[in-house]
Amino acid sequence: MKKRSLSSNKELSLSSDYYKSKKGHIGGHPLLKAFHRRLWPWIDVYGQIGRWPLLKRVSSDGGTSSQLFAPEWPSMRYAYDLPVRSIFRDEFTEENFFRELEYVSKNRGELILPPGRLELRRSIFLPSGVRLIGVPGATEIVFRGVFFGIVICGRRDAPVIGTRVENLRIRLREVPGRETAVAVFSSHSKGLILNNIDVSSPEGVGFAFVDNVIDSKFDNLGVYDGLNDGFLFVRDIKGCTLSNCVAESCLNSGFHFADWPLKEKNDDSEFSFRLEASPSIAFNADDPHPCRINLYNCISRKNRKMGVCTDGGSRLRFIGCIFAENQCEGITLDNGAWGCHLLGCHIMMNGRRGFQSDKELNEDFVVDEDMLDDGTNAVKLPGVSMDNAAFCHVKGCLIENNFGDGVKLVRADYCCTVSGNTIVGNGKGYSKGHPFYGVQAGNDLRQHKNQFDFPSYGNVITENNILGPHISGVRLKAGTMSNKVYNNTISGAVMSPVSGSKFPWNSVYDNSVHKNSNVTGISKRECKKIKREIITGRLKRLKGLVM
Repeated sequence: MKKRSLSSNKELSLSSDYYKSKKGHIGGHPLLKAFHRRLWPWIDVYGQIGRWPLLKRVSSDGGTSSQLFAPEWPSMRYAYDLPVRSIFRDEFTEENFFRELEYVSKNRGELILPPGRLELRRSIFLPSGVRLIGVPGATEIVFRGVFFGIVICGRRDAPVIGTRVENLRIRLREVPGRETAVAVFSSHSKGLILNNIDVSSPEGVGFAFVDNVIDSKFDNLGVYDGLNDGFLFVRDIKGCTLSNCVAESCLNSGFHFADWPLKEKNDDSEFSFRLEASPSIAFNADDPHPCRINLYNCISRKNRKMGVCTDGGSRLRFIGCIFAENQCEGITLDNGAWGCHLLGCHIMMNGRRGFQSDKELNEDFVVDEDMLDDGTNAVKLPGVSMDNAAFCHVKGCLIENNFGDGVKLVRADYCCTVSGNTIVGNGKGYSKGHPFYGVQAGNDLRQHKNQFDFPSYGNVITENNILGPHISGVRLKAGTMSNKVYNNTISGAVMSPVSGSKFPWNSVYDNSVHKNSNVTGISKRECKKIKREIITGRLKRLKGLVM
């Protein structure tokens, strides 16, 4: 009998393209297929962590990285004798507005706007020291036929400093073409104050901060029914604070943090080109990225994608925020995120996965999954997702009634912590063959060839109250290593409190387990039915892999 030999290391690639191309024949024998998929990640995990660019990013950021400190820009000192100009209601026209704005721009003064509605066919450019102030809830500016509404943009060697905008309602209409448009755009600026500004139904992004926006404060900002992201932070945005901000019903994410590389170097004054950088799912250690940004009491709800998408960012803090009813995850900490903290937040009713395109479903390997009667995909998404992330922490949060898992460590998560949370009744989107858990540590296949997909390693799940009918309170997927699960209280798990606890590579101990039918709300007959469906679904997927 001819002996089979293992494939070369080159063929042991873990990319999604490889698995799609080799689904029908991976070495020829079912046992070899299982080896390629299940055992190789365990063997190579140390090598993958050693090659992981994120650890290089952590080392450089913790040392002498320029991300830590702002450049030595001059400060803006406000004088008490700055000119103050006002426009009366019956003079609130485009011509008068730009004439007065030109005067205060030359003299670094303050322009007070009356209540009323003003339509503009030109963008508003604000230099250093200018204050644009309207009447709360009564001053509205409608931009028509422009890509950018209010622009606060300097150069790297000559930033805009100390500009202030308050008490406006903004609309962005009739945007020409299909390029990215922004209602309020800022770049190369310091010490901005944006307060009490609502952007309604913008044909693009609500607020975009791109390239070197530092030490700024944003309070009471809102974006509603946007055709793109609500708030977009790209590349080196540092030391900013957002409080009481709202992103609701946007067609992309509510808050989006990204380290997208530029296609090419452009002149600093050509700010419109900075949003044309092609988003890349991969990250490099040296990419500038948003860092040291705090969100207090912010709300992101009913967006078509994530409540918060962190596509590369460090030391971001989300404190007392609400992420609710978003079609994808409540928050993702992905693709190079490290040192991010989610503290005391309420994360609920996310992950229904409706209104997603075939391209988006294909990227998540679920385009071939069943579509339910309500038009959503059968594979739901978690409240909190971590992927290619390190040293991130989810603490003291209420995570409830999400359609997928409560918290999912998808792949390549290193030394993250899930502690002190109340995780209740997630897995609302359970369907036949698609179980969900309170907390899941996984090693899913990578979505893109430049990602890493070593098993979740060195994470800690502790002191959580995991209540209600999760399939398991905590799931440790096969191949995960060096994770600790201890001192959790788990009640009402349908199958087992901690699944995967028998694997010797993880530590599970001192958990308090209560099997209480009153907590689960599911009868014994229904529990048996769910167990049977799960087993049937697993056998079906295994058969599809082997055949």
